[in-house]
Amino acid sequence: MGQFLTIGIVTEFSVSKTRARRELSATDEEIRETLQSCHNQSGIYDFNEDDDRVWLSLNPEIAQKELVDFLQAFYELRYNEHQRQRMACMPKIKERNTLREWLELAAEKQYQGFQLDEYADCYTPFPKGYKQVLSTDVEQIILSIDGKILMEYYYDLFSFFTKILRERLSAFQLANSLMVSISG
Repeated sequence: MGQFLTIGIVTEFSVSKTRARRELSATDEEIRETLQSCHNQSGIYDFNEDDDRVWLSLNPEIAQKELVDFLQAFYELRYNEHQRQRMACMPKIKERNTLREWLELAAEKQYQGFQLDEYADCYTPFPKGYKQVLSTDVEQIILSIDGKILMEYYYDLFSFFTKILRERLSAFQLANSLMVSISG
């Protein structure tokens, strides 16, 4: 298989309470606060919690309001004239109206530039101790995938790329859901 450089819309960040307690001696409140402060400063995610998991889910109303226009702007920024076939998903996306329907389309993996990613993760900086991180599962819709890639120590660089993309597309709240990562 291999690993690929991806840019995606994060639809969910999730942390296992059991794992965070075991690995970091984190309290449930610390887990909640860390996840919210690191990934939901813009308020585009809804907070959820059960007995063993804390997660942020992309707000469906924001997705419904912005997704089509946001994707059009992203694809035009990302792909040149010779790569416009990567925008072939747009007619199918425009036929759908809800986040659930878009996630179902992405799960079909018919399009390289619009597919659900089951392999992404990220490390959420944890404020207790030096270089401690919460292992965070991520669900994303891949909008760009290139590679194969092999890198070590890339978190700060990818954070930089993510900030630039978010700034460039800042007219959309959904820009705050973008993440550059390695997946696969």
